[in-house]
Amino acid sequence: MLRKLIDDIDNQLLDLVKSRMDVVVEIGNVKTENNVEVVDKEREEQIYVRLLAKAKEKGVKPEVVKKVWKSLLEISYEIEGDKNGKS
Repeated sequence: MLRKLIDDIDNQLLDLVKSRMDVVVEIGNVKTENNVEVVDKEREEQIYVRLLAKAKEKGVKPEVVKKVWKSLLEISYEIEGDKNGKS
């Protein structure tokens, strides 16, 4: 029963990651068209501040959020860099 729940959650997470990466590709296209740098540290900081506040509300450890989003952002930068020819 619990393994089935984990499998269902994993499937939902995968769908969400796919949706996020689809948007990242679009962002990479816009950045390429506008000759914008891939990494935006200000935006990255905004993401962390927003998510860490939500994590606190929900009782999620901040280090979990930092690890997960660090990976997501690194992958996003790689994808955007590919679109910019800067990988």
